[in-house]
Parts: sequence; C-alpha cells; structure tokens
Amino acid sequence: MKHGVNGVALGVFVFFFLLVTVLGFLAARWRRAADAHSLDEWGLGGRSFGTWITWFLLGGDL
Repeated sequence: MKHGVNGVALGVFVFFFLLVTVLGFLAARWRRAADAHSLDEWGLGGRSFGTWITWFLLGGDL
C-alpha cells in the first residue's frame, strides 16, 4: 500500500478551496449591507433569504 498524499485529490481540494474563497470575497464586495454592525443583517443576509432557505440554514445549525 502506498503512503503519502494523493496529488490529484490534493489538487482538487486546493482548487475548490481557492474557488470558494474567491467567490466569498467577490460576494462580500458585490452586495453590501446597509448596516453591517447588526448581527441579523450579517447572519441572515439582510433577511432576504426567505423562509425555506432560512429554515434549512437553521436546521443545519442544530
């Protein structure tokens, strides 16, 4: 059995990690909240997610 890091798996992981990081920074610049100091504005996207998405997000928290 070969030990060590699988190069393909590492490459895929690094690619998707960088992709999600860049998309997160772009999303933060794309739509800014009117009041960034409020936790509900940050946590719920200004309450614009809707009932279903908020329900799934809260369900994942439990």
